[in-house]
Amino acid sequence: MLRTICVLLMLAGAAQANDRPSVAIFGGVLTDNDWQEVLWPPNVDFQEPGLVGFALSRPIGSVFEVEGQIVRHFGEQEVWEANALVTARLDVGRGPLDSLAFGLGPSITDVEPEFEIERDGGAQRFNIYWMAEAAFDGPGETEIITRIHHRSNAFGLTGEFNGSNALVVGLRRQF
Repeated sequence: MLRTICVLLMLAGAAQANDRPSVAIFGGVLTDNDWQEVLWPPNVDFQEPGLVGFALSRPIGSVFEVEGQIVRHFGEQEVWEANALVTARLDVGRGPLDSLAFGLGPSITDVEPEFEIERDGGAQRFNIYWMAEAAFDGPGETEIITRIHHRSNAFGLTGEFNGSNALVVGLRRQF
């Protein structure tokens, strides 16, 4: 998995010279909801497991970017997660909303996540990861990001057991 992240980041090196990479830190809480349910905050059933993550991304052209993530889950489960994704980003630039994005790629954990086992009766280390993000203007060149952090079996593609959803917030800055 880490090899995949490195390859994607090297491919991102082919981006135009004026495209700057960015780094993000984020944290969040897992939910006992399906992804559609987390779109309406009064319905969100937050659970104990939390997560913190670090992401490095690099634009490829004007719409796409590649991102590698390292995530640490804590609390009810102690799991390391690595994600590599390709993201499509739409720059909005209206009011405080800076951009909307959707990313998709592979996800792997060091052990089967206990939270996913409890929810679904089992889990697999390899899943598909996707995120949906809204980014807002923050102080200076910093953006405030909000995401749905989703691990999924992609309708049975990666195995029998589904995955998990988390709501996360964080900060991103270009360098």
